[in-house]
Amino acid sequence: MRCEVCGKQSLSKYCMLHDKNQSRLDTEDVPNIFSHIQSRLLEIEREVLNNKEIQAINRDSKVVFGYGTGVNKIVIIGTAPSMRGGAIAGIPFSSPVSGKLVNDILLANNVKKEECFISNVCFTGLTDNRSPNEYEIGLCLPYLVEVIKLIKPRIIILLGNVAKNAFIEEYSIDYSNEFFQTKIAYNYAFNFVSLPHPSFIIRLNNEKILLDYKDKFKSVLNAFKDITVKI
Repeated sequence: MRCEVCGKQSLSKYCMLHDKNQSRLDTEDVPNIFSHIQSRLLEIEREVLNNKEIQAINRDSKVVFGYGTGVNKIVIIGTAPSMRGGAIAGIPFSSPVSGKLVNDILLANNVKKEECFISNVCFTGLTDNRSPNEYEIGLCLPYLVEVIKLIKPRIIILLGNVAKNAFIEEYSIDYSNEFFQTKIAYNYAFNFVSLPHPSFIIRLNNEKILLDYKDKFKSVLNAFKDITVKI
């Protein structure tokens, strides 16, 4: 299905930017909101797991939709599950390399991984850990858009150029001059941040760059606490 306004792929009649009439939940009814979000996340996950086109991307990998409840309003999106980690374990960023770095950073900053929503722009591991192509991202991205619309995160952390470029096109983000980018959709402000993929940082094998990366990640996690979602 495609958005009736702009023609972008979507799971509903409108993409995130053009869904102006989406119904709102009562923001005072927190338990019901949480229950609704978790039920819908499970529904989306079932849709993903039953998508034969996504399954066919790599039949040697598990289909990995995502991990976590998103209750802390942090969404982290990478490239694709590692064939040494997520593609086997079924949990994004669970490899002993980049997964460990992300997990260590979250733990050091008192952020519970299970309270974030963590995923990738491609839901399957890829042979030789190559980057997903446009077709493969196009199969998965509409589901991520639905998750973002559902969770309404305070901050969306895009790890690596593949994730960044996918969302640059989807939300017309321009990172040429700014670290943070805020986009507004159906009366909510979504804050996007782009950071290098942790696997890239590790490959550089430079202690100073690694420490700078951890500090930058920390500043992002701390900044989101002061970001107002509703406008």
